[in-house]
Amino acid sequence: MSWCHRKGRRAAALALAIALAILPAGSAMAQYLGGNGIHIDVAVQENASDGRMSIHGFDFDVLAEQAIIVDKRAFVRGVEISGNLLLAQDPGFVARLSPTELASAGLVAPAGGEQLLFNVLSPPASTMPDFGGRTISFWDGSLPVSWGPVPDDEGIRVINGSFFNPTDELVIPGGGDSDLDGFAVSTSLGSGSIHHHIKWLLLPDNGALPPLGPDDGVYMVLYEFSMPYYSEWVPVFLGIEAFAGGTTARGAALTSIENNFQLPLCSDGIDNDKDGLVDFPEDAGCADADDMSERGAVSECDDGIDNDGDGNVDFHDLDGDGASDYNGDSSCLHPDGLYEVVPEPGFATGLLFGLVGLASASCRDRTRRSAC
Repeated sequence: MSWCHRKGRRAAALALAIALAILPAGSAMAQYLGGNGIHIDVAVQENASDGRMSIHGFDFDVLAEQAIIVDKRAFVRGVEISGNLLLAQDPGFVARLSPTELASAGLVAPAGGEQLLFNVLSPPASTMPDFGGRTISFWDGSLPVSWGPVPDDEGIRVINGSFFNPTDELVIPGGGDSDLDGFAVSTSLGSGSIHHHIKWLLLPDNGALPPLGPDDGVYMVLYEFSMPYYSEWVPVFLGIEAFAGGTTARGAALTSIENNFQLPLCSDGIDNDKDGLVDFPEDAGCADADDMSERGAVSECDDGIDNDGDGNVDFHDLDGDGASDYNGDSSCLHPDGLYEVVPEPGFATGLLFGLVGLASASCRDRTRRSAC
């Protein structure tokens, strides 16, 4: 596409955005033309069947019984032109709003008073070669979908709060190739409820203001989300579409991600439970390559539960030094430790713990939220 053509498209889009400013705030036309279409959030929930944290989609523009999009881990939103900013404020983040909305999906509220955290990943080349090594990947909107590096090192600024006085922010460089630590998106209420939107700002490569830059296309980033309570991170693809074809481009980008890159946690090339072991068969918590959790059920140091009630969960080794860290339980010396106690018991003591555990199993609920 020529520079003049791009400039014309951007100028027209900017004029359209100015015209939309006079429409009523609740106008469906304004919402659609703003680029986001529907109001959709990343839904952070707990699976009722196994107690693990999982990620879904939540659509506020459909009936409640259809609201949850189960196991959705890819989202692509269009930008809105706001002044001289290319901005996306969807998806936001949501957890349990009412039992009715989530009952059909077999989901329950996450823990109350827990921070929802995120990091940015450089996708592994072994499992996601089209994204391997790049913090941001780019597709120009021309079919077939093909992901590559961003043309001119365009970046993304993730903002919590206002632009001029953010409470938290992270700049993701377009030419980056390393994992980045994010920040706490929000903290769940006592009920486990969250509904919070942060800002995703597309940064031009040369500092030029719209409608001159950045390039038309879809900008894709692999984030991982967790709450310390669950001790496992779930990878989520979030893309920003800027003048690449609207809903058609967003749909094609989603299809590409969901068909080729949205992998089970036990075969995605990522150490999701942060125990230093990756995927099946290396991670003993993986039953097979299709397992959606790297947590195990046999070892207390790998089951995602704070068994000894000390506020720390399982064995975590983020820095690779062999010791548990980052909200990890220091009494867990390795991920296959049978008990979260200090010192780790010998066989006889372990047998006693096992018998006591079996006897009390009937009065311990799945998530430790009630006591006998």
